[in-house]
Amino acid sequence: MAYFLKKTKRNNRLYLSIYESFYSPETKNTRHKSFRKIGFVDALIEQGIDDPISHFQKEVNELNSKRETEKCRINFQQISDVSPELCLGYVPIAKILNMLDVKEHFGYLSSSRKFEFDVYDVFSALVYARVVAPLSKHQTFHDILPKLYVQKNFSYDQLLEGLEFMGEEYEKLVEILTVATDDNFILDSSRSYFDCTNYYFEIDKESTLQKRGPSKENRKDPIVGMGLLLDAQMLPIGMKIFPGNESEKPVMRDLIHDLKSRNNIKGRTIQIADKGLN
Repeated sequence: MAYFLKKTKRNNRLYLSIYESFYSPETKNTRHKSFRKIGFVDALIEQGIDDPISHFQKEVNELNSKRETEKCRINFQQISDVSPELCLGYVPIAKILNMLDVKEHFGYLSSSRKFEFDVYDVFSALVYARVVAPLSKHQTFHDILPKLYVQKNFSYDQLLEGLEFMGEEYEKLVEILTVATDDNFILDSSRSYFDCTNYYFEIDKESTLQKRGPSKENRKDPIVGMGLLLDAQMLPIGMKIFPGNESEKPVMRDLIHDLKSRNNIKGRTIQIADKGLN
């Protein structure tokens, strides 16, 4: 609405402050809130301001003038501040994900958590953003998601909350996606491929899962290991995360057996390994 100079009597002294008036939807009337406290008139005169009322009234006028200028700029804006650039490279992946039709399953799995956002929306947005540009989650949220054709309906904190949930339930989510993939595209289990890798975390302390071990980047940070099983056409069938301080060799047979039995894979499995693992 507008700024104004408020003059208040306090112990027979005149006190100045700048207030802002605004319209309140709750009361359907004009309300006021403090914008800046100035001080007592006599103290301001002692500080060298001859006419404090006139001096600060000019400041109020300048504030109102700036507000009007900004208001006109918004009303008559012809070029938007929002970039019209859109990233559409993920559209084929969006088509495939829509074909899998797993949104309802994500809803069932997350129903007990009573999230104020849709976990599937977070999941799909992160998948699309990963196709467009594999960046950090912070950069993804602020730089990539706003450029997707379908806009996000969740905050950055909710994105992190959704990630935590997906991390806890990743085996169930992978199983949901694997079954949907088999229903739509028919997984080829005549043979399968298995490989292990590890990922480091920029954290100081270890956890029950993130342990210091032999990192492929030769870093000293805590890591986790991951085993991935693919079908004959290189489509993912299953995934398993294990503590980073465990060697891949003794857990490999157990991982392959677990992933194959869980996904009813009977064919031959080819283990992919680098020189170090061999």
